[in-house]
Amino acid sequence: MTLSKEQQELVESIRFSELPLKKNKTEVHIRLDTDVLEWFKSQGPGYQTKINAVLRAYAFGIDH
Repeated sequence: MTLSKEQQELVESIRFSELPLKKNKTEVHIRLDTDVLEWFKSQGPGYQTKINAVLRAYAFGIDH
């Protein structure tokens, strides 16, 4: 999968270890494009946490 420059900048700007973790989690089931899920999984352990971090950053405008 090839990311656009804007997408790559977003991913690189998020420091996953610095994002606050929320203990209140709601289990949901979503459908993701196969290549997107494979990319997150290829980043190592914690792919679900990373997906959540990207969504949180997008939703709440966290700047890094």
